[in-house]
Formats: sequence, structure tokens, C-alpha cells
Amino acid sequence: MKRLAQISGFVISVGILGAIFYFWSREQYEAAGYIMAGFLFVSYLGRVIYALVYEKRTGRTPMHEES
Repeated sequence: MKRLAQISGFVISVGILGAIFYFWSREQYEAAGYIMAGFLFVSYLGRVIYALVYEKRTGRTPMHEES
């Protein structure tokens, strides 16, 4: 399951980056900017949700695991 999530995340990332480069090459910078902003927002939101779920399950934050 973890491997499937990694593969699907990679495929989605490549697709989003492909869309950004497509619009950028056609000089539609506004559309490329919106896609980049959405990609960054969703990835940041995903990290926040992961941290909240991890803390609820283990009682520790992911920062405790790094040190």
C-alpha cells in the first residue's frame, strides 16, 4: 500500500509539472502560476494533515522523531 501511494504521488507530481511546463511554454504564465500555487498549497496542507493524524495516533509530533 505504501509503495502504491509513492507511485501514485510520483505520477501526480509528474502530471502537474507537465501541465505547468505546457502552459509556461505557451506563454500562459497566469495559468502556470495558479497551478504552481495550488500544488504548493495542497502539498503544504497534506503535511499539516499528516502531522495532525500522526500526533493523534502516537501522542508525539513528527518533529520528535527527527531528533
